[in-house]
This record gives sequence, structure tokens and C-alpha cells, in this order.
Amino acid sequence: MPLSVPAHRIAAGVTYTGLTVPHLRTGLLRLHFYCPHSDRTAGLHELLTELIPQTSAAYPTVRDMTRRLTSLYDTAFYADIEHFGDWDDLCFTLSWLDDRFTGGESAAAQALDILRGCILHPLLENGAFPSDLFEIARENLLGDIDCEADDRRGYARTQADAMSYAGQPAAIPPLGTRDAAAQADSAAAYAAWQNLLQNAPAAVICVQPAENPLPEETVTAVFAEIARTEPAAFTVISPADPKQHPCMAEENVCAAQTRLVMNLRDTGSDSDAAMLLNELLGAMPDSLLLRNVRERYGQCYYCETGYSRCKQMLTIETATADAQLAQTRAAILHELDVLRSGDVSQRALQAAKLHFAFEAAQCADSPEGLAEWLSDRALFHDERTPQQLCADMEQVTAERIAQSARALVFDAQFTLHGIGEEAET
Repeated sequence: MPLSVPAHRIAAGVTYTGLTVPHLRTGLLRLHFYCPHSDRTAGLHELLTELIPQTSAAYPTVRDMTRRLTSLYDTAFYADIEHFGDWDDLCFTLSWLDDRFTGGESAAAQALDILRGCILHPLLENGAFPSDLFEIARENLLGDIDCEADDRRGYARTQADAMSYAGQPAAIPPLGTRDAAAQADSAAAYAAWQNLLQNAPAAVICVQPAENPLPEETVTAVFAEIARTEPAAFTVISPADPKQHPCMAEENVCAAQTRLVMNLRDTGSDSDAAMLLNELLGAMPDSLLLRNVRERYGQCYYCETGYSRCKQMLTIETATADAQLAQTRAAILHELDVLRSGDVSQRALQAAKLHFAFEAAQCADSPEGLAEWLSDRALFHDERTPQQLCADMEQVTAERIAQSARALVFDAQFTLHGIGEEAET
């Protein structure tokens, strides 16, 4: 399916992309606001994902909004945040049953009216979000921050990233700090919402089963009511700063497992090879780390990798017994050396390439998959269709992967030593 769909401007700093896919049964509209990640706004933006979709002036209680959405053929309206390096993507998603299946009732028109009300006319109390709803949202946010702090795997990753990205927004925890969240108030949250509406770069992506001009007309009219400024151009690609020496840190914790996170900076320029390297090393089910370090040699409880195109960083994570830490680390680096030597079987290379073929086939199965593909391609200025990406991946050789592996430079390591057993409570 061709996905080279051009975006066009509908307001200052706002683009619209529309795609028609006849085999779908539902329509979907996603409104993306892009903003720099910061401790001051991270928590506020998380609060907005709960405050904006659950009520509006027209539907002033959560029950009212839920009943209205449910009555409209289970129309859904929700929000979430995805982090792209130093930038946050605050995304509002509206989905509705196509009018062909509603017996003549226009679910699209009514769903879009709900969206318009939530965006332009949120429920307010003295110029701010209602205190009761805000306090619930803030308590939920504080609970999420506490859970992240208690998640040792996530904590170790956050500490490694803080060293790799020191001085950059990506060093700040995704939800911001607990102090910032505790100090947030409803007036500040509403001010953050107004700032997004007026100043943030925005993109609207709509996927529908049939041609319908109403979604574009609706969001164009919404932004026409907002005093927009022209935002500066931005890029989500912001590699970590080079270091003279790798950063190393460690802590002790009362736990049975020791967790190790290693960040390796990609100094190369072949992102396709780097993504395939990530699959081969530790991202796919039959990766080198899982097959050898975990299954064959029993060196760890888990071992996996991730690659950030935004920060051009390969992350390796593992958990093992503290007494086995040195052996586990050496075994992991040995598998990386294998890739550096070019010793990659065609079977393993083809399995890694099949991951991208599966992703290309899967994205056309749902409006969510199609919308995500379009938004990601736009963020990375990559105009390839899923089919073109698969074709390019097929051209990646073992030598290109070896060159990509040799371009990795050790950047940071964080070790959370498990000392003893955690007491039961």
C-alpha cells in the first residue's frame, strides 16, 4: 500500500495528512503537539492527557463523557505521550465507526464535535481545570512516578540515560521529577494547554475508509479560533554529546538480581544497518544475546537491546546474579565483537529483515498502524513507504552491519548491584 502521502498546511505550524483506505471499518484522527522535554512541563503535559479527554464544557463529568462516547457506537477519545529523544509528542486520538455501518447516522460528525469541544472548551473553574479532577490526575501522576522509581529495571535505564544525555532534555525522566509534579497546580496545567494550542508545532493525521472532508474542515476551523504563532523548525534527531571517557556509575540495592545498562553511541551514518544490528544483537526473539548469553550459557535472567534513532544510541540491558556480573558483561561484549567481525549467518540476517517485513505488512491492518507510520516517517524526514523500507533492508549486508558495529563507541554504564534478598512486606 502506498503511503507517500504529502502533508499540507492548515494553520501556522500545523500540517494535515489525509489517507483513504477502503478496507477499514473505522476512521481515526490523531492530533500531535510537539514540545521540548523539560522538568517544568513534563508532568503538566502528562496531566493534560487525563484532563483534556475526560470532560468538556458540554460534558462536565467523566460519566457524561463516557456515556456520550459509548452511545456513539463506542467512539473513543484518549491521549498519550511518546518521547522522541529531547522532544515529547502529546497525541490526542479520536476514532469512530464509519458512517457506512451506522444506519445513516453520522458518527464522524458527532465524534468530531466532541473533539472540538474538548480542545476549545475544556471544563474550567475560575480560569483553571476543576480542582477535584486536577487532584485526581495529579495523584495518578505521582503514583506513576513512584512506580517508575520502584521499577529497578527502569531506574537503571534512567540513570544510564542521565549520564549519556547530561545537559540535554533526554536526561530528564520521562514523567519529570516528583517535586515538579507535586508543585503543579491546575492553573499551570491550563496555561500549559494554552501554550501548546498557540505555540507548539502540530500535525494532524486522519485515516478513513472513504473520502470525507469533514475531519479536515473541523480541525481547520478549530485552529482558526486559536491565535497561533509560527513555531520554529525542529528536529527530533539530536545525538548525545561525545565524551572523552565513558561515564560509569553504580549503586547497591537489597535485591536478588544485579542490573546492568550499557549505552553505546553510534558514530556511523547507516541507520538501516544500525536497526538491523539491534535486531540481531538483542531485540528479536532469536537474538545473539538471548540465544547464547541467556539460553546457551545461562549467564543472565534477561538480556535485550534497543536503538534510539533520535539519540543514535544502542542500549544493552541485562539482569544477572551479582557474582556473575563480570562474566555476563564479557559474554555480551563478545557477541558484539562477533558482529564487528562480520560473522553473521544468512539465516539470522534474514530473520532480522523479516521483522521489518512484518511491520510493513502489519501497519496496513489498522488505522492506528497507518497513522503511526505516517507520523514517524514525518518526524524522521523519511519518506519511504513500508515496501521501500523493506526493499532497502534487503540490501543491507553482513559487512554493513559489521561496519555499524565497529562505529559503536562505549558511552555510559550503570550497574545496580543486587545485595542480598529483599525483605517481604
